[in-house]
Amino acid sequence: IEGAETVTLTLVQSNTYLIDPSRSSETILVEDSSTTVSVTPGVPNAIEPNGPPGEPAVNGRFDFSRSDERGLDPELTIYYVLTGTASNGVDYSLLSGALVFSDGVDNVSVDVIPIADSILEGLETVTLTLVPTNTYLVDTNNSTQTVNIIDTSTTIQVFAIQPAIETNVTLQVGQTGIFQ
Repeated sequence: IEGAETVTLTLVQSNTYLIDPSRSSETILVEDSSTTVSVTPGVPNAIEPNGPPGEPAVNGRFDFSRSDERGLDPELTIYYVLTGTASNGVDYSLLSGALVFSDGVDNVSVDVIPIADSILEGLETVTLTLVPTNTYLVDTNNSTQTVNIIDTSTTIQVFAIQPAIETNVTLQVGQTGIFQ
């Protein structure tokens, strides 16, 4: 991967012609590829399938797109790396690190499917970063995205409704504490 390179052609003066001073030199940009790929979070929050009975998991999703300056869309494999606090294949279904755009297809999605566990981990993250190659360019504004994995769709809380008062044996007065 070389990045953008340039080729400059400069005319050399001769006795047989004149050179237009405003057009004596021109530069052409040589890119590694005419195809640019990007990633966005299609569904930024996934929820593990261990919530209330009958409540399904919610899959997160990364959406990939490509564009080609020449209007060509041949089959293309792109590569990515995964980081974050969630573990690939442990906290969510295994993702391979590559995906294929079929011939003529400009948009592809990859689901982040959370795996149920009984561990309260809090918010976990799956961060995907596109890997540039010499067959495509990466949109620098959309090269890394994150999907959050939330433990459950159910959140519970406890409230103290009434304080407890120790019973006075002589007065036979007291109060039971109550939590809700």
